[in-house]
Amino acid sequence: MLLVSLSFLFVSGDRAYSEAAAVRLKIEPTEAGVLVHYELPGPVSEFRLEAAAEAGVVAQFSVVGVGFEISDGTVHRADGGSFTRFDLLVRADSAEQDRVYAASVRLGKTAWVLYFPYLRSAEEAAFLTDCPRCLDPVLSARSFSSEEPAASGFIVVGEPANRSDGPIAVVDDGHVPRWLVRNVEQSAQAALSFHERFFGSRVSGRPVIAISQSPLVANSWRGDAAQNGIILLRIKSDTLKDDPGLRRQLVRFVAHETAHLWIGARYRLRSETDPWFSEGAAEYAGLYFALRRGYVEGHVEDELAQHLNSCARDLGDRPFSDLNQLKGRAVYDCGVLVQWWLDLEMRQGGANSSLPRLWRETLDRADPSDGQFALEDMFQTAGEILDSPLSPAMAEFLEGGEGRWAKFLSRLRELGVVLREDPSLEEWRSAVLTPFLSTYCPTGTGFGFWTENNRVTLDTGANCGPLSNSPIVVTVAGVDLATAPKEAFLSLRAQCEKAVSVWFGIRRARKIELRCPASLLRPDQVDRRQRLLRHLLQQVCATGPMGFTDLGNAVRLDTGQRCGPLSGDPIISEVAGHNLAGDIDAAWEDVRKRCLDGLPIELASPGSRPRSMVCANPMDAFQPTFQVEYSPVPRRRLFALSP
Repeated sequence: MLLVSLSFLFVSGDRAYSEAAAVRLKIEPTEAGVLVHYELPGPVSEFRLEAAAEAGVVAQFSVVGVGFEISDGTVHRADGGSFTRFDLLVRADSAEQDRVYAASVRLGKTAWVLYFPYLRSAEEAAFLTDCPRCLDPVLSARSFSSEEPAASGFIVVGEPANRSDGPIAVVDDGHVPRWLVRNVEQSAQAALSFHERFFGSRVSGRPVIAISQSPLVANSWRGDAAQNGIILLRIKSDTLKDDPGLRRQLVRFVAHETAHLWIGARYRLRSETDPWFSEGAAEYAGLYFALRRGYVEGHVEDELAQHLNSCARDLGDRPFSDLNQLKGRAVYDCGVLVQWWLDLEMRQGGANSSLPRLWRETLDRADPSDGQFALEDMFQTAGEILDSPLSPAMAEFLEGGEGRWAKFLSRLRELGVVLREDPSLEEWRSAVLTPFLSTYCPTGTGFGFWTENNRVTLDTGANCGPLSNSPIVVTVAGVDLATAPKEAFLSLRAQCEKAVSVWFGIRRARKIELRCPASLLRPDQVDRRQRLLRHLLQQVCATGPMGFTDLGNAVRLDTGQRCGPLSGDPIISEVAGHNLAGDIDAAWEDVRKRCLDGLPIELASPGSRPRSMVCANPMDAFQPTFQVEYSPVPRRRLFALSP
């Protein structure tokens, strides 16, 4: 994942400040966290850590010394007086946040990964930093200014527990299994070689990957690639086993993160508030890399169908600019669709036309001083290669509106994609597994599953009862889950109508008996519920990402304090008098009519008073889900990559 870069960061160029007017920092690692000494060019009454406050990470910051306080990211004296010096301690992050860089992550007893932009204020652009224990080769020098790359991303402070000195600098905290560290290093080297040919250029400097074992990660792992090209991987390695399937998933994950060394670090859109572009590009490049290694043969179409159906559900008819308000995978799913479409279009140009050629020519035209380019530049370049304008259709798709998906699906068919109106195989698998995971895994813990090589592996960790420790599920209710998920769902539902439990077949000839969940919704019903809830949240939530967690017979809204009557992360079991566990079709129709008429809608919470809200905007038309039975791209040997 590459996050949105911060608006006040300097870009390399001529030094535009005098050293006398610069804020001076000295950074030192300690066992408790990273200690930062500030020396200001003149007296101030307050110093605001604007980026840290906006990101919501200021809870990790404390002022060291008597007479100082910090509140909401602003440092000040308790007596209101002015000051020219103060010390900050940045402690280890205590929680994960969606699409937010970690402030500080431990890499050893007195070693840390620190996100430098959080140390800066919006008002003070010029910084001179002394970091005598910053790790080389992470920095070209132990002292740097605000205009240098180190100031725009992660830095490694102190000596990590382990480090490698190969072509890629890999450092870790000593708690990550060695097989996993070796796998990351080998995967990164292979992915870098692939991306150099795919994007047509080399990364500048020596890549750095920092790996930390973290119990805070929602699923098995999380990656953040900063603008200066340093990648931080946080892995819940205490529950991971050295398994070939897991290794292949890790390769794909590393390929995505290393792609950000090009799209996001070296090159980026001029509109830096569009993470869907960089995430979609990295995800699609990672898919091609996995294909070249033979990891996802036979599953490409199903993966594309997931991206298509998820983007249509989460974004609806709204513009791509609204993706910033959505939590979860929407930015990835919708970003992949644009790359897929470009790939299909480029295929129409013959042997000399390909997506890698489009990337190379687009990046060749990027601003040489800062690597920025406009999205329109890429569309225009595609039109020139194809000798046919592409920009109007792409712009219309990004803008949204009624008819977006019908036009998009029609164009996919014209480009050779074979679609069938039915949920994807992975959506059927999700309809089978998610109710059980919601039942057995504690609320708030990350869980999921992945499918590759006709094996379905749960991502559960150690706290999901009989489904703990990421077992491989072979059969459900007597039907093979990997090859016949729809039939498995129908068999499961039939058995649960007659009994209170069902059998799961687990790899290595083991069976477990699980109690039937409170509800079993078809994929289209799950889709309707998600669309309905997202629409209601959009009516009352002011700003920022929003979402919800499926609890089986209810949902927990992720609203914080910014969503009016739905604030406070409530658990919702009924909408407009209809149960979300089994009456979703009626709830959809009732809410759709109430939104058309602007009528109030009541949401019931177990054990508390109902909440009422007004829906002032009509719901988007329901978009059916599709299986992708065939797509001409991506294909393993479709194009030749130049050396």
